[in-house]
Amino acid sequence: SKDLSQKVKAARRTIMKTGKYNAPFPIYGYHKYNDSLIIDDVAGEVVMRIFDLLDSGVTTSGVATILNADGILTPSEYKKTQNCTRKWNYDGKRAYWTDVTIRRVATDEKYTGKMVLGKTTRTKVGDPCSAKRCSTNDWIVVPNTHPALVSQEKFDRVAEKIHTKRNHHGNTVNHKSGIF
Repeated sequence: SKDLSQKVKAARRTIMKTGKYNAPFPIYGYHKYNDSLIIDDVAGEVVMRIFDLLDSGVTTSGVATILNADGILTPSEYKKTQNCTRKWNYDGKRAYWTDVTIRRVATDEKYTGKMVLGKTTRTKVGDPCSAKRCSTNDWIVVPNTHPALVSQEKFDRVAEKIHTKRNHHGNTVNHKSGIF
């Protein structure tokens, strides 16, 4: 059983190195086509807007407020309108954009056209609770696997703004209102 598990992990890493998108559902802003990602015109525009707002100095909570005021569906709500079969915990109430949701979008390097895989591993076979984060040195990064929604330069600027706002404990570093 342990030997089989190691063989399966090795096979999955080999597939990852090809840059194929092997998750069952696409990330927000894209559709999945075969083993590739193609831009979803509606959600892709929202992703680009998020990066533009953050790059202009709007905070993550400010971006969330803007998207909520404009009635933009959250990623999970949008995917439901696209007949996605994924099951979410849903209490029937409208979901809202939060600074956490904005931060997840803004820190996902897949939006630059790179496939970033192998971020986590499981210590026990079949136990999703045993997932642990891998070192960034162990990640598999394959460039130019799908169309980018944001340039690497803009992604880096936004990442720097988000990083300088928070230290490694999550405490605010820059207290200037509305600025990272």
